[in-house]
This record gives sequence, structure tokens and C-alpha cells, in this order.
Amino acid sequence: MFRRVGKFALVALGIVLVAAAGAFFAGIPQAAGLAGAQPPEKGDNPEPPSPGLMYVLKERVVNLADPGARRYLKVSMSIEFSGTGQETKGMSAEERAKKQAEFEKSIAPQAPIIDDAIISILTAKSTADVASPEGKQQLRVEIKDALNKLLGSGRVSNVYFTQFVIQ
Repeated sequence: MFRRVGKFALVALGIVLVAAAGAFFAGIPQAAGLAGAQPPEKGDNPEPPSPGLMYVLKERVVNLADPGARRYLKVSMSIEFSGTGQETKGMSAEERAKKQAEFEKSIAPQAPIIDDAIISILTAKSTADVASPEGKQQLRVEIKDALNKLLGSGRVSNVYFTQFVIQ
């Protein structure tokens, strides 16, 4: 009798495990938000966009506008210019470096204007303004909008923080 109950329990346990595994794997696409998603067809994989030319701002430390406290922001960033990603698409590293050097030379006369605008924006912020991810995103948008106003609409496509430390 014990052998029959043991085999029956083993078979029942196996069925429960298979059912649980099936329910688990059936729920993964829904949990990941992939329910109904079609796998990409061959040749349907678009190439990732090529990054545009960048103006790299050197590291700077600025005072934040916190009343009654001395707080500092150490920040480095890169400014991506729009329309330059297509120019550099498919270039070798050497060709891209040459194009980047030409771009940096052309943007050099505007560098003080860019730096001043960024410093003005950063020093007007408090720690609470820039500490959260939302605050950093808002800061990116504000810098982008200000630079586009100064340099011409649509020239700046992205602002990337490469270092961001509040002390």
C-alpha cells in the first residue's frame, strides 16, 4: 500500500510542478509587458542611430543656490549637436576623429557663450532641484532649450551628464 501511495504522490507532485512551471513561463511575457509582441522579422532590425558630434565641457564645480548652506555641484557634460549623426554614420574612427576636431574648431568661438549659459543655469539651482532623477532630466531640458535659444533652434539635440556629484 505504501508503494502505491508513494507513486501516486510522486506523480501528483510531478503534475503540480509541470503546471506551476507552465503558469510561470506563460506569465513572463505579460509581466515584462511583452504580451502580444511579435518577434522581429529578419532584416527588420534597424541600425542603432549614430551619435552626433559632441561638444565636451570640462569638469567644473559650481555653488548651488541653497539658502543658508554651502553646497557644491561637480559636473561634466557633453552636448550633442543634431544633424551630425548622419554625417558621421559609417565613418571610420579616424575619419570621425577628424570630423570631431573640425567641429570643435568651428564651435570654439561660441564656447564662452555656451559655458556662461550653463554656469548661469547650474548656479541658479538648489540641491533639491537637481538631486532627483526628474530634477536631472529637467536640468537637461533646460540646458538644451537655453542653448538652442542662443545658438539657433534645433542645433542641440541632447545633453549628457558624464559626471554629477553634489557635496
